[in-house]
Order: sequence, then structure tokens, then C-alpha cells
Amino acid sequence: MGNWKRMMLMVGLLIMIWTTVEGCRRRTPEERGRATTDENMAELKGTGDSLQKNGRATGRSVGRGIGETLVGIQEGMEETASNIYAAKDNFKVRVSPEFAPLGINITRVQMTRAGVVNAYLNVAQPFNRSLRLRALDKNNLEIGRSTVAVKFPADYAGYVDFPLDSRTPTGLIASFSFELAASTPTVRK
Repeated sequence: MGNWKRMMLMVGLLIMIWTTVEGCRRRTPEERGRATTDENMAELKGTGDSLQKNGRATGRSVGRGIGETLVGIQEGMEETASNIYAAKDNFKVRVSPEFAPLGINITRVQMTRAGVVNAYLNVAQPFNRSLRLRALDKNNLEIGRSTVAVKFPADYAGYVDFPLDSRTPTGLIASFSFELAASTPTVRK
């Protein structure tokens, strides 16, 4: 009969385990939610305790990492901007036919980040007049203009700066046109 008692004891234990497991599965949504919340709150308490202990050092490390990331982003943006705007010199340049008899030759044109167009001029004879630069988009529509009074001695070579209005959409400039201005330069406000 010893085996019979053992077998009954085992069956009893199995029934208790099964009812316990089934009882846990049959919890109401509120009971399951309460249990999940209690578990999450315990995790949050553990996180809070750890942050109190190591939070400052962790925050400092994370802050340094974010700072380095921001520096990298800034450097990347500056490199891209300088590739687009700094000393951009791949513009088409048209020079008025009036320049040839005056001995004026433009050999290089570039634009700075500040929206100033630098033109390198070679002048064979003395020159004292105003020059006009027109900035044109890809459809040859004028989108900016600058007039500069210049005075050159014979055999002069150097850069002349043509400042564009700050509202000129410099990213749309495709070409420049140089001509003699009929009047003195306009006064900028």
C-alpha cells in the first residue's frame, strides 16, 4: 500500500500545481494590468536607484557624446556649405563686347559665402568708369545686380569686388554678365 499512498500524493500535488497554474492564467485584465504595472514600477525604482548612484557620471558621458555628435554635424554642414558657396568659380561668364577695345579682360570669377563676387581683371589702358555685374539664373533671368565705380592705371591686374544684395538667391546663380554701367553706382541702404 505504500506505493498507493505515494501515487495519491503525486496526483494531489499535480492537481494543486495545475489549479495554481490555471488560476494564474484566469486573472482578470485588471489583475494582469496591476501585476504588469507593479513589475514596471519595480524596474523604474531600480533604475532610479542606479541613477542616484551613477547618474551624474552617466549623464556627463552621454552629454559629451551628444556634444561630440553636434560638433561633427556642424563640421559636416560647414564643409558642405563651403563646397557650395565658398570660392565657387564654375559660373558661365559673359563679357560685354565693349570691353575688348578698352583692353579689359576678365580671367576669373568666384563668389564668396558672403555673396560677394570677385572678378579678376586685366586692364591694358587707364580706365575710370563704373562696371556692372548681373547675376543670372539657369534661364538667363536676372536675379541680382551690382555696380561698382573703378579706377585703374594702365597695365593693371587685380580683383574687383561686386557685393550682391543680401536677398539675392546666390544658390540659383548660373552665370554672370559684365558690362559698362551708364551711371554711377547705386547707393546701398
